[in-house]
Amino acid sequence: MSADERRPSDTPINDRGLPLPQVAPPRYARAMRFGMASIDGHGRVASRFLGEVLGWMPGQRVDLSLTTDHILIAAAVSVASRSSDVHAVISDLGRLVIPAAIRRRAGIRPGDRLLLAAHDDPNTLHIYPPVVLTLMLRQYGPDEGPL
Repeated sequence: MSADERRPSDTPINDRGLPLPQVAPPRYARAMRFGMASIDGHGRVASRFLGEVLGWMPGQRVDLSLTTDHILIAAAVSVASRSSDVHAVISDLGRLVIPAAIRRRAGIRPGDRLLLAAHDDPNTLHIYPPVVLTLMLRQYGPDEGPL
C-alpha cells in the first residue's frame, strides 16, 4: 500500500509531534508526597499515608494548628509543648481525630475528601479541605463562577 492509499489511522503518529504545554519549573527543592482521605462524622481520618509516608504509628502524639488555609499537624517531639496547641494521638487503628472546633473553622464536613501533603520531613502533615482546593484550582482554570 502506498503512502497515498493509507487511511488516516494507518499514518504514523508523531510525524510533527503534538505541542505540549510548558510546565513551570519547581519552586521547591524538597519532594512532596500526596494522599487523599475522607473524614467521618466523628472527625476521624483513616489513611495508610500516616504510617507509610510519615511513619506515624499508633500512640504517636501530634500537635494540630489551623493556618489561614489548611491544618498543619506536626509530630510532637517532646512532652512539654505550648499550651495553645491542640493535641491528638494516632489511634490503635492508625486514625487521626481532628477536633470539632478545628473542623468547623476549616469548613470540613463529614464525608469530605481531604488532600494530605507531606514534605520529605516526616514530622509534618498539611491537610487541605475541599474549599481551599477549589480556590487553588480556580487560579489555574477557567472561571466557574462564584462558590
